[in-house]
Amino acid sequence: MLQRLLLLFFIGLNIQVYSQPQTIAAFKKGDVSLLSNVLADKVNLTFDDQSEILNKTQALVKLEGFFKEHKITSFKSSHTGQSPDNNSFYTIGYLKTSTGTFRLFIKYSKVDGIERIKEMLFNSNDWILCS
Repeated sequence: MLQRLLLLFFIGLNIQVYSQPQTIAAFKKGDVSLLSNVLADKVNLTFDDQSEILNKTQALVKLEGFFKEHKITSFKSSHTGQSPDNNSFYTIGYLKTSTGTFRLFIKYSKVDGIERIKEMLFNSNDWILCS
């Protein structure tokens, strides 16, 4: 019985964190097609102080434009966390590009039992330091 419970726990854990590695890989490569698999139907996308709620297609077009303008050199995840109810979680990382470093906040929420990116905030403040 204990083996079954542990197996179910680890299967659930793998499902819950599936989107994070895929998202990190997408940002390391600047690959919009990988992000298309994990975006929600509506995404709050913020670049510094300009925020928009976009449908998935619009968000992908905006991100593709961002990746073309800011060539990705690396992405490093620095922190992850989870809401107390386990229905949402986040990743914070630093995205190095040809034009500078961006602090990136990504919020995931479960949609029909599947985690999807609901929010992304790109902050390009000069105080950002990344090793």
